[in-house]
Amino acid sequence: MMSGNVVGAEIGKKGDSTTDTVILDVMFTDRDDVRPVEWLPGPGEDSTPVDGSRVVVYELSSGYLVAIGGNDGAVPVSTAGTKEIYSTDSDHGKKARIVCNPDGSIDIIAPAGLNITADTTVAGDTEMTGTLTVTGVIKSLVDIIADYAATAISLLTHFHQGNLGFPTGAPIQSGGGTTPSSLPSADSTGEITDGLGTKSTNHGHPYTWTDPGGSGTTGPAS
Repeated sequence: MMSGNVVGAEIGKKGDSTTDTVILDVMFTDRDDVRPVEWLPGPGEDSTPVDGSRVVVYELSSGYLVAIGGNDGAVPVSTAGTKEIYSTDSDHGKKARIVCNPDGSIDIIAPAGLNITADTTVAGDTEMTGTLTVTGVIKSLVDIIADYAATAISLLTHFHQGNLGFPTGAPIQSGGGTTPSSLPSADSTGEITDGLGTKSTNHGHPYTWTDPGGSGTTGPAS
């Protein structure tokens, strides 16, 4: 058994192997003694030590060297019982990190962003700080659509009896409450009136939704 410092790495084939593997250039005690060493990180792991990492090397047969572990130079901060998986930059600083804590919690630190590709189920309370951007349909929107469709009230075009800036009544539409006899109009002062002599607002809540029949900006009851 011996050890050396990594001074280079590439993906290639070692000896008669037909499978790609990570080949490290390892410098031993003599600075002129640089030899190729196969890196064996372990099953289920894909990693390559950065230059300057120190590795433990075994000679399996004459001239056939493998590295089975080492130290990448990153500063350790884990306490007893903590398991941390991380990536490093060329200066041996920790970057993306997954920390499994002794209390059963997990911390994910991803300074450059976190990308998840999965069909995901989350059970339990979820708290988020920051902006949430959703591309696609939020599944619970189906329930909202069903509620409005059942009362024949469109999210795009409906009335609220009352005046802008004041409490208004529930949304009403033909087939779902008392519909104003004429479309509201505004006078010179900006007051909105309708045929019933009450104040109301005629407006919509446009949104884009997708159903088996297609997609577009529409109201579920229209």
